[in-house]
Amino acid sequence: MKIMHVDASAKRERSNSRALSQHFLERLREEGLDIEVDYLDVTVDTPPHVNEAFAIATYTPSHERTPAMKARRSRSPPQHWNRTAMSWHSARSSRMKIRTLTATVALAGLSLAGLSQTVFAADTAAGRETITPAFTEAIANVPGKTMTALVVDYPPGGKSLPHRHGQAFVVGYVLSGAIRSRINNGEEHVFHAGESWTEKPGAHHTVSENASDTEPAKLLAIFVADTKDKKLVTFDKQ
Repeated sequence: MKIMHVDASAKRERSNSRALSQHFLERLREEGLDIEVDYLDVTVDTPPHVNEAFAIATYTPSHERTPAMKARRSRSPPQHWNRTAMSWHSARSSRMKIRTLTATVALAGLSLAGLSQTVFAADTAAGRETITPAFTEAIANVPGKTMTALVVDYPPGGKSLPHRHGQAFVVGYVLSGAIRSRINNGEEHVFHAGESWTEKPGAHHTVSENASDTEPAKLLAIFVADTKDKKLVTFDKQ
């Protein structure tokens, strides 16, 4: 099975979309599928810019093209882009392959699909932290429950907006640096690498921030929630 894997995020190692696409490929391989991947990073192999002049030149019959149109059409994309595109069209030629790919990716990504879009957009919405999925697994001995983990990166002085985690039970574990946290109206505490805290279902996480203005910090947030619960993070309205 041929798959076209395209990365377009300029955030590179801090990109949520890059982490997700890599996760899907790993799950496909874990399923024992023989896959051939053509990879394209458009931040490195940038395809040619498509503008009005290019479109006009493309749809003009070759014998009617002006020298300028021919010059525009001669600007071919990187070789790697061509090879990837051909592989993708080859994969599309078989409906069975597409159906198999779609079904497999859907199954492989089913656990991550349960994560709310709010989670992945958190760094955009809050403008301060970056959230990356770590894993999502059904709990075998507790039917109907799923364990989900997210890695939260805080830049120096970074913080999250006040938020809730629905009816999930949450464990926060500091991977590096120091995190200042407050639950509901309780006291603020600073947790250092290797330390952790818990949040009961329905708790209001009023403070979650990097305790340092000069060093980054990283947090692993683990959720135990109903499998049907699709919204694990809800930020307060500002």
